[in-house]
Amino acid sequence: MKVMRESPKTFQAAYDCAVSGAKGLTFNRDATGNDVMGRFIGSRYGADWDTEGYALPTLVDLTGFADEDTALIEEILRLIFYGKIKEESNINEIFSFAKDWGIEALQTKYALTQTSDERKIDRAIFVASAIEEIPKNLIRCFLKAAQPKGRNYTRAIPVFGILTHADLASQQIRKFENLEGNFIRALVMIGFKTRYMKCSNYCDDVDPELTRMEVSLPELDIPVLKFMVEVCDASYDISISNQTYTQAIFAQIAGPLTSTRNISCIWIFICFVLITIVIMMVSSAMVILSVM
Repeated sequence: MKVMRESPKTFQAAYDCAVSGAKGLTFNRDATGNDVMGRFIGSRYGADWDTEGYALPTLVDLTGFADEDTALIEEILRLIFYGKIKEESNINEIFSFAKDWGIEALQTKYALTQTSDERKIDRAIFVASAIEEIPKNLIRCFLKAAQPKGRNYTRAIPVFGILTHADLASQQIRKFENLEGNFIRALVMIGFKTRYMKCSNYCDDVDPELTRMEVSLPELDIPVLKFMVEVCDASYDISISNQTYTQAIFAQIAGPLTSTRNISCIWIFICFVLITIVIMMVSSAMVILSVM
């Protein structure tokens, strides 16, 4: 999630935004069934006259990954957090590229891609279901990408957690309490519960009369809006916020040259640059010929 530098002016502003239709923005798959990344800019989804001037966050929506802690998933999450993946990008294609060519090739490809700081993620929210097992492996991978501990990647962003389907899980209180505790511990949020929320979903079980089709439901909306005000609070710091992905990759390549991995990274980088130059030269020649 990308947060504007100012927080919403008031809680009422956030509520006004929800009432005017800012909720329910979820696009996880395109028409062909591919997983894509959606990006919803505040100035667009909150374009009503009564929300003008409010600092609404840009929301980046991403479909879930498998419950695995792998170097590939970690790197793709890192690309997203550093703002290297454009909206509506096909995540499956990125996975395929890395599996075919290797993670080093993936790093080199995106290190050479120009992106705007506006795409960088300022807050990361992990959403899990209260009626399923907690994906501890994926959470561990998620934390390594969002809050790296190494020397090369130094940009760390605040992490938040949401458990959905709380209305269904509440039928088995003891089981839900155990699952909730596991979720909070996995995200290392013990003592930081303002960064955690449990919520119910807009669905027929909660609203069998379909009242939600006509008006918003405050009992569902207000907890979410309070949580979003907390998420948007400017007091949450981003460590080394100006570091770019390219800087991180160059720092990695500039490590001990005796490392076989670093040598391979350098060769991949050189080859990719040469191929890019050749493609640009051929494209320029074709343009010149077409003009002639």
